[in-house]
Amino acid sequence: MKMLFVAALLLTSPVLAHEGHELPGQLKATHGGLIKTGKQMNMEMVYTGDTVRFYPQPHPGETIDMAQVKLSGSSKTPKGKPQTLSFTSDGKSFSTRVDLQGSYRADLDIKVDYENKIDQFKFLVEK
Repeated sequence: MKMLFVAALLLTSPVLAHEGHELPGQLKATHGGLIKTGKQMNMEMVYTGDTVRFYPQPHPGETIDMAQVKLSGSSKTPKGKPQTLSFTSDGKSFSTRVDLQGSYRADLDIKVDYENKIDQFKFLVEK
């Protein structure tokens, strides 16, 4: 009888483990990237090719004036020197290019200045 119960439990567990359930307070990556929380806002990073896009997202119930958001940052590969990143804005996101310098990954240190308050985000970019 115990064996039948254990077998039934093992066979039904994959059926119960499926996507689609969202917990309260869970962040949604609206552009398919990696999202991090901040004090002033949340930040989503999307990496394609050598271009990285950052999408500032307001906390629930708040809004962001994108004209007042300013990004600065640097990238560092495991054996390389830190490189300053330059950002361009299209009104909805900020984009920059990351040179991996022959490496397979780079650490990004992003600072966001919004309403004279600084938020800092750390992301990892990998090939």
